[in-house]
Amino acid sequence: MRYFYVITIGTLGGPVSVSNTLHASTVMTAQRRYDAAYAAAVEQIRDSEVDVPDGAPTLFYSCEPDEQT
Repeated sequence: MRYFYVITIGTLGGPVSVSNTLHASTVMTAQRRYDAAYAAAVEQIRDSEVDVPDGAPTLFYSCEPDEQT
């Protein structure tokens, strides 16, 4: 099973949204899904050369089972 997530992080340049999937085998609890989504989003945003301060706020988060699997 996989989970599809959308998360919006507040950056110094304004809000940035990221969406992707997580594999359930590595993120069994809701808190672990959030932590994994947040970490992946921050990494992806920083890779695109947008400044994300440590502890940047989550402005929106949704995570649901991916029904495409």
